[in-house]
Amino acid sequence: MESVNLALRFLLELGALASLAYWGWQTRGSVAVRILLTVVTPLVAALIWGRFVGPKASHRLEDPVRAAVEIGFFGGAAVALLAAGATTIGVVFAIAAAVSLVLMFLFGQRGM
Repeated sequence: MESVNLALRFLLELGALASLAYWGWQTRGSVAVRILLTVVTPLVAALIWGRFVGPKASHRLEDPVRAAVEIGFFGGAAVALLAAGATTIGVVFAIAAAVSLVLMFLFGQRGM
């Protein structure tokens, strides 16, 4: 079950980046602004994740700050989906991310 949760977590990380890109494209504005948001928003999120949260982060945060950043990351992706009109997917994503985070604590996977 632990390996299933780690796989789910990885898919959620990718899904969060895709959600931010989707939101960027769905935003009203010129094509140039939409392209910029589609590229920059997930890029900034990935840089923050890689530097402060990921398993090989150079400046890995400790809990509870790390958990707060993770909640912001996944919560922001869920809100982005809701804002883009993908309500059902946003709610399912939020629930899956919350369950995965709880399982990370229960399985002792926070050191990964």
